[in-house]
Amino acid sequence: MTGPIPNTSSPSPASYAFFQSLTERRKLLRHRLLRQPTGDLPAALDAFASLPPRLPSRSSTVTHALVVLGVPTDASGHPTPALKARITRAAELALADPSAVLVVSGGAVATPFVEAHALARGLALLGVDPARILLEPHATTTLDNAAFTVALLLSVLPDRAAAVEQLTVVSEPYHAPRSLRHFAAACAAAEWTPRLRLGASERVTYPETGGGAYPDARQGRGGGAPPHEAALLRCLEEKRRVAVGW
Repeated sequence: MTGPIPNTSSPSPASYAFFQSLTERRKLLRHRLLRQPTGDLPAALDAFASLPPRLPSRSSTVTHALVVLGVPTDASGHPTPALKARITRAAELALADPSAVLVVSGGAVATPFVEAHALARGLALLGVDPARILLEPHATTTLDNAAFTVALLLSVLPDRAAAVEQLTVVSEPYHAPRSLRHFAAACAAAEWTPRLRLGASERVTYPETGGGAYPDARQGRGGGAPPHEAALLRCLEEKRRVAVGW
């Protein structure tokens, strides 16, 4: 689990200057989120409401980017249940849209094992061609996931980024409010406008509904559950988290 999966598509620090500018990109995103804590809510709300996120393409042009957010492995470097769930969901979406490019994002945070490497290996075991997978092995926070992934995609697809119509973020529902807001802000900061979607790695439910499906984002439908704007409009808490670098 310690070595990277073979990947000729991912750029190297020697060949792309954007690796030297990751700190600046992170600062830019952090500044945007602190200055405009609710500025990117519409895109995040739309992303949270749209299930399932699937955009099959018959074109050779990349129109769909799947981003799988990392979570630490266990102490031995093996995937935890949360990591397995994200791998499984991402593989389902990738196999349903063979033209999509994938980004696996996550560094070595809580263990010595790089999360992106574990994600890439797990996806390959489920039949996803490693040539489709781009590694982002530096992120240590959700802020990093968003800033570094957008930088990677725009660097790898400089002439085709405008053709990417959808960006699907794969993570658990509890992580979606923060991650979707950060990705919406990162895309806006880069003046890139793909449609943002959530690829939930488990069934999206509210405890109050007794296990019912997640309600419509804007209408609040779904067995009397409250609209989930409340989960996204925790602006002071979100600003605190961004300020301390989470």
